Amino acid sequence: MGVSGDSPDAPIRGTSLDHQHYDVRDNLKLSKDFVVHSLRHTMLTRLGESGAGAFDIMRIAGHSSVTVSQRYVHPTPEGMERAFERMEKLP
Repeated sequence: MGVSGDSPDAPIRGTSLDHQHYDVRDNLKLSKDFVVHSLRHTMLTRLGESGAGAFDIMRIAGHSSVTVSQRYVHPTPEGMERAFERMEKLP
């Protein structure tokens, strides 16, 4: 049976995911501050750190505006240098 209780093909309900998260968090004795959204934020931040652009992050995250996605992109001198290196390799 699926996590939602309906069928194996049924989508997972947000409330089911929340309950599972609370159980795991309690079993691992993690802080109550550790919420599911923390995982999403970390993933989007890592995408930005890996060189993903704000528009890519916007589409992946389903943000309505690139302005929201920009907070996950933190340009570094090394990252900007890699961007120029990738551009130079283009035909």
